Amino acid sequence: MPSIALAAICQSLYNQAILKPGAMFSAILARGLMIYVRINDNQVDLLLSRETIYPSKSELNTVLKYWPWRIKEVQPETLQHKNRYYIKAKFPCCQ
Repeated sequence: MPSIALAAICQSLYNQAILKPGAMFSAILARGLMIYVRINDNQVDLLLSRETIYPSKSELNTVLKYWPWRIKEVQPETLQHKNRYYIKAKFPCCQ
């Protein structure tokens, strides 16, 4: 996915989430990868998911690279719900 498109998706999800705190917004990326964004208590929850296999740390780093502002460092966690596999990062809103 070209970087301009990924940056636009990240910006759009952030814009939606900032207007409706607590609501989850999502988009479909390449190869079945889903991106989810929610803002709660001045924290951004960023999740990547796909079916049957966990998203990689490099995929998370790529999304963070094109986030609307520079993200210092995150400690991602992995989650599984039914047939979806997630990698989740939390970081302060509006750095």
